[in-house]
Amino acid sequence: LVGGVGVMNVMLMNVTERRREIGVRMALGARPRDIRTLFLLEATTLSVVGAVLGAVLGVMAAYVFTLFSGWQFSLSLLSLPL
Repeated sequence: LVGGVGVMNVMLMNVTERRREIGVRMALGARPRDIRTLFLLEATTLSVVGAVLGAVLGVMAAYVFTLFSGWQFSLSLLSLPL
């Protein structure tokens, strides 16, 4: 939920800052569907990259913690999609 709100805010700022670019694209013949697809692809890319980086950094942090604490590292691959 927090990640979704963050992505929404980033995309809202992205649209407001790029109004001129959107206008130029529409003047050159882009349809509203093309503009919508552009921003949806950007939001999807941002979300996927953020999720992958978060998962990788989380697993790395857990592994480093187990190295220093002397505990055993155990990773359930089914927990990663969560």
